Amino acid sequence: MKKYQIRFKGAAKQDITSLYNYLKQQFGSQVAYQKVNDLQDSISKLSNLPGLGRDASELSEVLTAYI
Repeated sequence: MKKYQIRFKGAAKQDITSLYNYLKQQFGSQVAYQKVNDLQDSISKLSNLPGLGRDASELSEVLTAYI
């Protein structure tokens, strides 16, 4: 099976940073770190198992505009 490379670009990096900052403010550093780490682990699994996620082809125009 083909392995894909996942890269976080521009807005995605900013979204993760914003999520971390929000979680840190609301729940503390430890929770923020754990939740963002869990998110990044889940996203990383897609490189080995790309069929794991749902089909979002209907969002392709929105998603490509976001890159």
